[in-house]
Amino acid sequence: MARGTTWTRIGDRNTFREFVTVNSGTGDGEATVIGSGNHITSASHIGHNSVIGNGCVLASAGLAGHVLIEDQAIVGGKSVVHQFCRVGRMAMVGGLARVVQDVPPT
Repeated sequence: MARGTTWTRIGDRNTFREFVTVNSGTGDGEATVIGSGNHITSASHIGHNSVIGNGCVLASAGLAGHVLIEDQAIVGGKSVVHQFCRVGRMAMVGGLARVVQDVPPT
């Protein structure tokens, strides 16, 4: 691996709609990781070093860097998640929400 190489790892059966952006990891050997079976709707943004589990829905959502979205979570329409926040397994974030702290799993 070359010095300064970063990664984006994407699993299987994901749907990416129009105008979705995904930033790669930022540090040496770091990665942005998207699991499998996710549905990411138009105009969503996935920031650097974020990790998205499996079976999630992001509805035109914005994720800052270093965000963790656990399995089967839903981030509602036009919601934003602040850096270093976690959305727990099967949690649901309502539309237009501004997440500035962790959302516990259900």
